[in-house]
Amino acid sequence: MTDKETLGYANPIPHVLMLTAIVVGVATLGVALALTQRIYRAYGTIEEDAVLAAILAEDAATVTPDLLATKPKRTSSKSRKAKKA
Repeated sequence: MTDKETLGYANPIPHVLMLTAIVVGVATLGVALALTQRIYRAYGTIEEDAVLAAILAEDAATVTPDLLATKPKRTSSKSRKAKKA
C-alpha cells in the first residue's frame, strides 16, 4: 500500500490502550465496591475509625493462650547424651 492509501487509517494501538485502561479502571472499581460492601456487612459501617474500634474490641475479647509460656522446654544435646549413658 502506498502512503496515500494508508493516510485514512488510524493507528489502533492508542485506542486499544485506552480501552484497556477503561476496563482495568472499571474492574478496580468493582473490586473496591465489593470490598466496601463486605466491610459494611461485617461491621455495620464504612467509617474507618468505627471499623478499627470494632476490630480492636474483637481482638481484646478474644482470649488467646500464651503460646510461649506453654511451650515445652528443650533439652540440650549434652543432657540427652548423659541420659543415654
